[in-house]
Amino acid sequence: MIRPDEVLSFSRSPWGIEGSTSQEGCFDTSARTVNTSSGRIYNALQIEFLKYLQARYHWAHWEGALSGPSLVNIYEFFVDHSLLDNQAAKPSLEIQAAFELADKAAVISQFAIEKKDTVAEQALDLFTQIYGGQAGNFALLGMATGGVYVAGGIAPKIIKKPIDGTFMHAFLDKDARYQELLKAMPVKVIINGNVGLMGATLAATKLLHY
Repeated sequence: MIRPDEVLSFSRSPWGIEGSTSQEGCFDTSARTVNTSSGRIYNALQIEFLKYLQARYHWAHWEGALSGPSLVNIYEFFVDHSLLDNQAAKPSLEIQAAFELADKAAVISQFAIEKKDTVAEQALDLFTQIYGGQAGNFALLGMATGGVYVAGGIAPKIIKKPIDGTFMHAFLDKDARYQELLKAMPVKVIINGNVGLMGATLAATKLLHY
C-alpha cells in the first residue's frame, strides 16, 4: 500500500502468509530498477520543476513534489513559468478569486478536474505523472505482485486523474525488461478514508492473538 507522502523506506510484514510465524520479514525486491522520477531519469519538464524546488527551498525532496502542499508548488511553478513565456497559459481570474476562499490545493484540483483553469490542469497532470512514476518505483521496490493499493487523502479527491491514463502511463514507464511484470500488478485506488485506522485495528487484533 502506498500514499504520496510516504518516505522511500519500508519493511514488509508477512502477516497472512501461510506458514509465517514472525511479525517482520525480508522479501526480494527490484530496487535497482527504480528511477528518480517517472520514465527516464527525468523528463525535461520535471528537470525544470526540480530546479525550481531547489531554488525555492534549497532542498528538492519527494514531499515537495508529491504531497498535498506539493500541488501548490507545481501550480506556482507553472505560474512563474508563464510570467517568462508570453505563449504560456495564464491563471484565470476565477481561480485567483477562489484561492481567497478555500485551500489552494483543493481549489487547484477542483479547477483542473472541471477543466476550468489551464494552469491547474497542467499542475495536476504533472503531479499525477510524478505520483504514477513513484508508485511504479514502489511496486518494483516491494515486488508488489499481489497488487498496488493507492491510499491516502489525495487519490480519492482526484480519482478522475488516476483513471484517465496519466497515472498508469507513468507507472509503467520503466525499463522495458520490467514492463510485463508491472502490467501484471493490479493497481487499485482506495477510496475509504478510514483505511489507516482499519489497518491499525487489524494489526492490533493480530498482536493480541499472536
